[in-house]
Amino acid sequence: MLMKLAPKKKKSPRNFYWSIGVVVVIVIIGRIVSFNSQKKEAEYLTQLTAYFDTLTRTTLPKQVDSATTLESIRLLYGDTLFYRYRVSFDTDSLDSAQKAHGQQELQQKLEALACRDPELISNMRKHKIYQEHSYQDAKSNTVFTVYIRPTELKCSV
Repeated sequence: MLMKLAPKKKKSPRNFYWSIGVVVVIVIIGRIVSFNSQKKEAEYLTQLTAYFDTLTRTTLPKQVDSATTLESIRLLYGDTLFYRYRVSFDTDSLDSAQKAHGQQELQQKLEALACRDPELISNMRKHKIYQEHSYQDAKSNTVFTVYIRPTELKCSV
């Protein structure tokens, strides 16, 4: 009741302008940080692409085992490390159960291999990159495709 009788205090527009100024400064700082982050991301992806290009030209193809040859490694779409393998056995004779079992074994082996390199996994998580391993037969038909997503990878430390 007493508040109604008290005279109202005149509001100063200064606080309003200060709050708008603070919001503008915060937005500008956020844009600068975002731009720098995108710049570092682009530099990393450029270095990664150059590294895999050099690796492919100098050391590939590489015999992985008696039936598998690693032919190329590339960075695709800016977020996929694509490994292409050639298998030397006849894949037409494999039924779907054998293919599923083979793909599951490859998935486990490749995940274990990836877990041995924690620096690679942390960089892949940081830059949101995943691996795609494509196994092709002599006729260039894809037999197996294995995806390694570091966000889903459970490595025992």
